[in-house]
Amino acid sequence: MMATPDSCPRTLLRRAGPVWAAVLAAALAACATPQAVPVHRPAPVAVNQPLYFYPTRGQDERSQHRDRYECYRWASEQTRSDPGMTPLRHVGAPPPAVYYDPQPGRDTALGAAAGALVGGMTASSPRHAGEAAAVGLVLGAIIGAVSDQARAEEAQRLNAQAAAMLAPPAPAPHDVRRAMAACMSGRGYAVR
Repeated sequence: MMATPDSCPRTLLRRAGPVWAAVLAAALAACATPQAVPVHRPAPVAVNQPLYFYPTRGQDERSQHRDRYECYRWASEQTRSDPGMTPLRHVGAPPPAVYYDPQPGRDTALGAAAGALVGGMTASSPRHAGEAAAVGLVLGAIIGAVSDQARAEEAQRLNAQAAAMLAPPAPAPHDVRRAMAACMSGRGYAVR
């Protein structure tokens, strides 16, 4: 049987339709999830042992109290934290609630349009093109909805990650202890 010039494009489209569908599905899957940068924070150091200061220059009780007080204030100013005080509530503006918004429904609409296009192109005959386009539309919409759900979950994860990055770091008591130990040893005390 000889092919007519009118039937060649249809035959070509019918044979190439599954290939185009696979290419389109791969292209839609590639844009389903954004890339995120992991956040690494150092583990907090537990500080339970008190610091002891022993005078090495014969300081009396009064000068020991004054030195301890002045070094504590200096260490708190240098590290911008005061472990002896109750932390105050942050008064500044709260960080924005959303850092990444995935445009809900975008992948569903794209999937439905692509499915309808591929379904219409791969129909067995022009008479069944409408039915095939409708089936492709439904299947494309389902695949797009799954992609939308994945984007929404990724957006939640990214928003939580961004909020953690913007949150003020907890004061590090070991920094205050280190600064106070440096101050006291500079004033003539052995630190243990």
